[in-house]
Amino acid sequence: MQRNPAVTPVEAIPIVEEKLHVTKQAVETDRVRVTTQVEERPVVLETALERQELDVERRTVNHLVFEAPPPRQEGDCLILSVVEERAVVVKQLFVIEEVIVRRRSFIEPVEIPGSVRATRAVVEHLPTDTDPQGADARG
Repeated sequence: MQRNPAVTPVEAIPIVEEKLHVTKQAVETDRVRVTTQVEERPVVLETALERQELDVERRTVNHLVFEAPPPRQEGDCLILSVVEERAVVVKQLFVIEEVIVRRRSFIEPVEIPGSVRATRAVVEHLPTDTDPQGADARG
């Protein structure tokens, strides 16, 4: 038998291919419970408070002035002049007294009782209903 060179016999070779398919499943492996607790503890706050006092000194002065002097500041002292009119042939103003007001400051330590609060978190691990491989522990 003579073959026709234009026609080639076709042979089929089957090709097999495997494919993998991955699935995921969520599995509960652990549980936690978080609670907060407020703790209060007493504390003593320390600070310093400034307290001021006034010293008043009266000084007798007897000199002639023609008008009442205004209050004046000398260092830490405020000086206020007290005047009176005196009947003489001519009216004259005399400073008869000076009132000296001096400011003094004191620093006193004080303790103020109080309390502070702090919140802390408590984490508890709880058992789960399934084992780590995903099989149901109840059966």
